[in-house]
Amino acid sequence: MRYRSEIDGLRALAVVPVVLFHAGVAVVGGGFVGVDVFFVISGYLITSILLEELDTGTFSIRRFYERRARRILPALFFLMAVVTPFAWAWLMPSDLKDFAGSQIATTFFASNVWFWLHTGYFDSAADLKPLLHTWSLAVEEQYYILFPLILSLSWRLGQRISLATIALLAAASLLIAQWGVSHAPAATYFLLPARAWELLVGSFIALYLRTNPRLPAELVADGLSLAGIALIAVPMVTYTDQTPFPGLAALPPALGTALIILFASPENLAGRLLSLRPVVGTGLLAYSFYLWHQPVFALYRQRFGDEAFHDHVPLLVLLSFAMAALSYRIIEQPFRRKASLRQLKLAMLACFSLAIIASGAILRIIDIDKALVPSYRWALSVADPDLIAYAEGSDTHMACTGLPDGPGFVSCRFGAFGTAPGIALWGDSLAGAFLHGLDHVARDRSISGTAFIANGCPPVVGLANRSFPDCSEKTNAAIVERLKTLPKGTTVLIVGNFSAAMSSGNILLDGAPTSPEAILSRVRETADLLRKAGIKTVIVEQGPAFPEPAAEYRLQNLRRAGASGLDISRKTHEASLNDARRLASATDGYVFTADLFCNADLCPALGASGELVVYDKVHITKATSVRLAAFVLDRLNMPAAN
Repeated sequence: MRYRSEIDGLRALAVVPVVLFHAGVAVVGGGFVGVDVFFVISGYLITSILLEELDTGTFSIRRFYERRARRILPALFFLMAVVTPFAWAWLMPSDLKDFAGSQIATTFFASNVWFWLHTGYFDSAADLKPLLHTWSLAVEEQYYILFPLILSLSWRLGQRISLATIALLAAASLLIAQWGVSHAPAATYFLLPARAWELLVGSFIALYLRTNPRLPAELVADGLSLAGIALIAVPMVTYTDQTPFPGLAALPPALGTALIILFASPENLAGRLLSLRPVVGTGLLAYSFYLWHQPVFALYRQRFGDEAFHDHVPLLVLLSFAMAALSYRIIEQPFRRKASLRQLKLAMLACFSLAIIASGAILRIIDIDKALVPSYRWALSVADPDLIAYAEGSDTHMACTGLPDGPGFVSCRFGAFGTAPGIALWGDSLAGAFLHGLDHVARDRSISGTAFIANGCPPVVGLANRSFPDCSEKTNAAIVERLKTLPKGTTVLIVGNFSAAMSSGNILLDGAPTSPEAILSRVRETADLLRKAGIKTVIVEQGPAFPEPAAEYRLQNLRRAGASGLDISRKTHEASLNDARRLASATDGYVFTADLFCNADLCPALGASGELVVYDKVHITKATSVRLAAFVLDRLNMPAAN
């Protein structure tokens, strides 16, 4: 296969924006589309090689998989061998177990399935996962399990049949992707059925060029190849993590990559730009650069926090690039060469694979706190048990232990028993965190209540959250029907992350992204529905959102005197509530909570007695929930019953 320097340049155009996106550089808010560029390139290159072998009758599925192993695995295993000790030393026990699971999944090229089940690509927690980026390697390798077989079978029936087969499969995959961005966004992002079309675009180009090698006139090719660069670059600077993706939104970068592969050449401007020595040099390191940047970024964030990370982004990018250059020189190149030591190299890969699987399995099975001595061992030995529980994500608040009552929610009783409910609680996970304190204070005041908790689901009729498949329009409609059966005069406390709901593209109204005005209108409708049933509605304002998970930050910094470090200004907090506070006019009451969480200037992460206000970034702790419950019931004039 003829070497094309512009393809290496195209790799650079793909990898640099991905790295900058993960570094938090705002100008490339759509830098994640670089992965889609990689998919098209990969489909083109691998298919071109397969076609040459099919033409000459030398195609061997065994030799194909051996080449893929020597291309992908050495650098990947080297990365995991270097990263694992840092993960052992720097990750919290729960995060370390999660890392071990992703390590095993990565070895089997199933990490896309792992991360689909455990996280979303644009979740804040995604930045802390060292191996998150390996999902794209898994997609490629799953594709290459199936595609060579499909191509070899269709090739026997003729090139037109092969082209038609690839085109039909790509169209079907694109339809799945477009349907999935609204109905199953996490699966659509991570899994092969919705991603295969991008690889198939590359495969189609390879087959097309095989039968139509002649390029159009130089001026036309120049214009089309430059248009390809624009189709890649524009989404990189205009898309954000709120863009429904992949679906049709992935078409511009995929088609742009196709145009560059088809029409860029040393004779035109696009080809010359992509063939510049620094660009090609970066492209040659693209695979290793892609491999190294995510664990370097994630582990630094885990150990030193977001603020320190953003202060040192240039150095961390340089470190990632340096590790990529080292890996390319001592690992990638030697293993890719065809040498007489091929069998030894394959045996080494097998041993590395078994070692990684074994280490991951051990970390998943053992009691990490007792068996290992991580950097947090000192902190774990002196920290308050509640702090450790919060940091590890266990025992965070009272669980609503009732069985699911409907689509995506559970209900349970709280407070005093033996009397008809006087209050009800309805909301998302913020309401779940509030439930502990509300139960405690309501019991002391002989007030009975019923809670309806739907995680990730804004408590408004008609809203859905595509990041939470269980949160559909039916969820809140079913809860409202249950609320309408409560005794007349019951007060419903509505608690939700309205600030996020009003700014998130994942919140849907009647199946489409919504707006603050539309949410305000639906809150009015919701309050009217309940008012007609004799039920009052009161919104309890959410607390501050801190820049980092408070419990982990506190635990990691116990050695530092007075290291609260997370306090935000009251002005910042109240500014974040501007849209949400418009809801005060839509219900029967609105409890402003800034006076509870903040003093005149600051909203501190630690309470007056040194206790945490929240355990992650937004969910209040048990102690805070008790204070908030008393604060709310006092303002509703609900003292202890006689």
